[in-house]
Amino acid sequence: MDELVGHTGEIDEGEEDALDAALDMELAATYVKHPVVNPSQSEPGKHHVREEVVDVIQEPAMSQLTFAFPGWEIGISKGEKLRMPSVSRIINDPQSAPSKKGKQVKSPTGSAGSIRAESVASDDPSVPVDGCPADSVDDDLLACVFMRLNVKDLCASMRTCRRWHRVACKEDVWTHIPLPANVPGALPRWMEVRNAGISMDLRIRFQVFRRGYEFVRSALNAWWDHGQPDGKHPSVIFRSLTQKLVINDWSLLYEAFGTAFSDRADRIAAIILAVIQRIEVSKQFMRREMATELGSGNGLAEMFSNLPSKPDGDSNASGNDREGNMWDEVEVQEVWVLVLSLWRRYKRWLMLVVSHCPELNHEVMAERARSNALATTPTVYGKGIICFRSQVILKYGVRSLLQATWSGLASAKRSGIASDNQLDLFRSADHLFQETSVLDDLTLSPTTFTQQKLRRCFGNETSSKTKPTRGKSNSTALN
Repeated sequence: MDELVGHTGEIDEGEEDALDAALDMELAATYVKHPVVNPSQSEPGKHHVREEVVDVIQEPAMSQLTFAFPGWEIGISKGEKLRMPSVSRIINDPQSAPSKKGKQVKSPTGSAGSIRAESVASDDPSVPVDGCPADSVDDDLLACVFMRLNVKDLCASMRTCRRWHRVACKEDVWTHIPLPANVPGALPRWMEVRNAGISMDLRIRFQVFRRGYEFVRSALNAWWDHGQPDGKHPSVIFRSLTQKLVINDWSLLYEAFGTAFSDRADRIAAIILAVIQRIEVSKQFMRREMATELGSGNGLAEMFSNLPSKPDGDSNASGNDREGNMWDEVEVQEVWVLVLSLWRRYKRWLMLVVSHCPELNHEVMAERARSNALATTPTVYGKGIICFRSQVILKYGVRSLLQATWSGLASAKRSGIASDNQLDLFRSADHLFQETSVLDDLTLSPTTFTQQKLRRCFGNETSSKTKPTRGKSNSTALN
């Protein structure tokens, strides 16, 4: 060993560099198939050899996708490791090779990075292909691509840009995907439904939760008929379903309840209108009978046709019109009795529904608290009250008769000629007006507001709970 060390020490530094350069050239000839020489950058009189020595450790790949763009290339590999060179050295001449002491002579032909890029470009015989920008892809072709994605990839693509979101929201894109609630996943079922529902538009979300909303509507109709939850629509299932719907989007369930309340109010108004129509038909029949018995049907017909009739407007009823003249008739007062009985039933049904959706009530209260000024979104209970007030009490054809009867009862109460039954009817009607005088839904158009109209039509009479001030006449109560 001492002899070898001593022999190595006798080798000059220049000879050692020459040996290293020769060894590198031999390695380059072994591993590099096509050495690249740039004669334009070589100086006359010198022989420059530029070779790249790369020892690549590569594992077998499962699949590889290559995208060609103008001017550069990218290889995206799946299932393989990146190619990392174990030795990378650029050799121009013996003087440019690294020395024993770690010094390196700069190459006059350029940087190592530019030389390496030229070498890679020269080794690849393929010509770069112009890529297709994503914004130039046709919508139909983009929809075909989306149809081959799963739910997660499709939801991620929808968040890319507005155009992709518009194309991905098409109904044809989601036809091959089953309902998320029926697809088992790692997350809980309600989280799968929520994550899938948030990424869809309103129409797609309604289709996903269509069965849930159909169950809610059928449950509300069954509870109206039975007055309580029945066997087909128990409270446990109803609360569990409403909780999931609230987790997805509480505003959808809120609007669904509003639609159910409006439908129920229309049915109640239809019942009242049928009774009023029956009363009108009976009145006309009695008039014809009287005209026939007296033998002067033409004169009576003209007399009844010339009677003043108040239009169904917003003006206050004075009790002098045709309905006001017959306010004390039993059949007319029965209309108010029917309205009050339907109101009590509607109120119990409404409170039953509200008590079964505490999560929705919490979300609505949070929304009302977020508003800076007056709370614009009514509560679930207030939403039902507004529907009854607008579509039953102020319904065209119902309001005029109720207003005339209410004015006649108030006049009889002030005059002291009202019976006990009439006083009870007046107090019950006055309490109904107090309960239904809630704020309007300020999120809608002002043309739908009915609170002020209710006060104009029925709010100018003395309340049954308010005592008149001493020293003032009863006529001041009308002002």
